[in-house]
Amino acid sequence: MSTSAHIIEHIVKSAVCSIGDIDSRVNSQFQNLAQTTINFKYNTYHEVVPTKLPRIQYFGLGIKGFMNADDGILATPFRPSNKELDLYQPIPLRCVPIDEDLSAAERTLYRMRVRQTFNNVPYYCYYLKKLHVIDNVVQITQTNPVTNQQDPYQFSAADLSPVPSVPDTSGEQSGEVVTANISFRVGLEYFGSEIFEAINAIYGGDLRYAKISEVGLYSGEDQNVTGYDANNTPFQYTEAIYAQMCYKICNIGSAVPSEAHRGARTFMLGDGNLITL
Repeated sequence: MSTSAHIIEHIVKSAVCSIGDIDSRVNSQFQNLAQTTINFKYNTYHEVVPTKLPRIQYFGLGIKGFMNADDGILATPFRPSNKELDLYQPIPLRCVPIDEDLSAAERTLYRMRVRQTFNNVPYYCYYLKKLHVIDNVVQITQTNPVTNQQDPYQFSAADLSPVPSVPDTSGEQSGEVVTANISFRVGLEYFGSEIFEAINAIYGGDLRYAKISEVGLYSGEDQNVTGYDANNTPFQYTEAIYAQMCYKICNIGSAVPSEAHRGARTFMLGDGNLITL
């Protein structure tokens, strides 16, 4: 008996992320595409322009990353398009009644603060959370042909004068071709207690909705802005400016069974690609 491997996850890099990649490499003029940001979607400081090129530093979660594949239990993830600008059904990472807003210390972990009303109750919702950086510098490795592990690689000044390998009589190049692998790892972490806030407020506590099947990685710039509390009193906090979805991941979902549940993933940002670890 044999088993087949079906795709259980799709990862797509957005077109706006590609624009940012090119902007970082060429002497181009910054294009203010405010309508591509989730600040525009939520009317949250979308008129503010970043002071430097935005970086990937936030994540968001969603619950509509898959569809039923039959009349039974099979599910298949949606395949996103690179022109899509957000998740299909995002949920806030925090969703608190307006008179129970986050403390200043708690708020440092979250971004995209939006006031919304669900079931006639007003809430402050936070749709993004900070990624944690695993590598403090870009990693440069090479694949060990024996162990298939990633070994450290160091560029050599000798490669400023490279010598091509010469094909043998069969037309194949002889010798071992070494390829440098370039990557940068980031991680995300969320808890059932965070997800349950949204499930309780938006979906009446129906835990069938507590199944994370979408992940978005977002770029943006942290800026100090003025917010307002439930009494319309101003205060300063850090907000994500010009937040754009760079990578969209759809899968068949991971259930959140309890408030104590911890969800965590690590991603390796490569040269134009995203790899899940």
